[in-house]
Amino acid sequence: MLPPPGPSRGPDFEYRRRMLDPPKPMKPPSGHCEIFVRALLALTLLSACGSTSGSSNPTVDDEALIAAVRQEGLPGDPGSDAGGVGGKALEDVAFADGLVTFDEYERVVLAAMQCVRNEGFNVEGPFRYPHPNAELAIEAGTDPTLRLSWHGLNIKEEERFGEVTAACQAQWSHRIEQVWLRKNAPTQDEIETWLERAWECATQKGLPVSDPPTEEEALNGVHYGCRPWESRG
Repeated sequence: MLPPPGPSRGPDFEYRRRMLDPPKPMKPPSGHCEIFVRALLALTLLSACGSTSGSSNPTVDDEALIAAVRQEGLPGDPGSDAGGVGGKALEDVAFADGLVTFDEYERVVLAAMQCVRNEGFNVEGPFRYPHPNAELAIEAGTDPTLRLSWHGLNIKEEERFGEVTAACQAQWSHRIEQVWLRKNAPTQDEIETWLERAWECATQKGLPVSDPPTEEEALNGVHYGCRPWESRG
């Protein structure tokens, strides 16, 4: 989608980097990374019984999603490192009860970020709406309150940063993140309602809305302050 007309996007339109190139295999985690893993595992075990899913669609079967993502290959096929002391251990704990919670999703995002930091990069986040640096709508039906985003700061080695980011996400967060995002994916009815609210808001703001209206016009409305997810039910 082309950027909407008008002012340049501010910090509320920071997008998490999504790498297209396959990641290179990561080296085994260092000692301080292993300590970080143990801390994350302890937090996961302590909070597993009390966490809530936060899913917008209670009919979604987490166990079916878990089984599906376990059958899928990891991005770039990072190999045995993806099943080592880090990501595999967190994954096994998160999947043990057949339910993925927001807390578990957040933990693996933090683990992926720490992995990138361990490779010498400065990253900021994670952010969640209504934080001004959080992602907003990247597609119709998106609810940014259910997603986390983060980004690099003062990155000079763009290509290496992309490779490290992709590999760290594959190693630490990919499968749990996929279950969380898929379980919270909007239904077709929710997408249509979201679009209608965005178009109505855009019209009220005097923004151009064609007949029939387009998804790009709905996202343009979000850029100018429309929040169609806030009434999502």
